Amino acid sequence: MAKAEDPEDPFLAELGKRLRTMRALRGMSRRVLSKASGLSARYIAQMEGGTGNVSIMLLRRLSNAMGVKLEDVIPSTDSTPDWPIIRDLLRGASKEQIAHVKAMLTDQRGSSRARNMQRVALIGLRGAGKSTLGRIAADRLGWSFVELNRKIEQENGLTIAEILALYGQQGYHRLEHAALRRLVEVPGPMVLATGGGIVAEPLTFDLVLSSFFTIWLKAKPEEHKPSSTPRA
Repeated sequence: MAKAEDPEDPFLAELGKRLRTMRALRGMSRRVLSKASGLSARYIAQMEGGTGNVSIMLLRRLSNAMGVKLEDVIPSTDSTPDWPIIRDLLRGASKEQIAHVKAMLTDQRGSSRARNMQRVALIGLRGAGKSTLGRIAADRLGWSFVELNRKIEQENGLTIAEILALYGQQGYHRLEHAALRRLVEVPGPMVLATGGGIVAEPLTFDLVLSSFFTIWLKAKPEEHKPSSTPRA
């Protein structure tokens, strides 16, 4: 007589698959993971095969040994692929930022969109006229004008060229994201001129799209005005 399938078998199989994948991505053999976690290689093999006796404490030891979050090891019924990113962003968010997110997800969404209409971000290739047109628009509207690269320079006491030389593109984009987060918290109408490469940074660009009414400036090749600011 065939053995009835345990309803927990699919869960254990997915758990084992996750453990195998995470270990493989880190180039760890079972023997190395065994030494790092203090668990036997045989037990790890059983877990990866979906037959081990699951213990939350032992799972935590395995996740710590691999340097991953415990919640990423445990299979979830949540099908939202962006959830891990959202979760990590919320962990580092301030109380004000969390309140802003909650407002956007509740009945206050309409008022959030209305506020964003008074906060305009100009994006586009370098030399498309973001700074020039941004200043003109801000003056006519009576709004404040902010050039994101100038804000980064003021906050760090370095020119963009010096930041790129010292920290590279990744370092610059970290400072860009941090400066933008602080600008989002500044109240009142604003015209923001962004850097030319901001659209290539998913998290930073998403923050622009969610916090500002965004306008992409386009120009013909012959209309592009050379900029003294290094490409960022």
